[in-house]
Amino acid sequence: MKNFKIWTLALALLMAMTGCEPDEGPQFTPGDVNKIVNEWAITEWDNAPASFEVFVDFNEDGTFEMYQRFETVYECYKGTYELSGNTLTGAYDNGDAWKNSYRAEVSQDGATLRLHSDDERSVMSVYTQQAIPEYVKADATRAVAGVPFL
Repeated sequence: MKNFKIWTLALALLMAMTGCEPDEGPQFTPGDVNKIVNEWAITEWDNAPASFEVFVDFNEDGTFEMYQRFETVYECYKGTYELSGNTLTGAYDNGDAWKNSYRAEVSQDGATLRLHSDDERSVMSVYTQQAIPEYVKADATRAVAGVPFL
């Protein structure tokens, strides 16, 4: 009887140690930033769901188009970006540089992009790979005096 209790306890302990691990979400590894060429939609900003809309299209030729809506109108910003290692920088067509550089990470499956701002707050933006809706492109106005997100 004593051996039965010991074996039962050992079996229970073994089962507890080999239980299912929780899904930790997308996996990121260094070197995956080559998957940044895509269309992205913001889903989180500063550890909370985004309360605004930002879509970014990073093209192979080093250009980007960004569509943002903070209130009622979509604004379109265009420019160039550079990815050196995992450091992402850019400038708008008017010559203004992005307000930050970013540490970029793309998930192994290419579905999630994380941008960590390179300022004292180090805010993280999370984007999901998603085609930019045609109505966003059609309704966007060319931004003139707005404040761009990046």
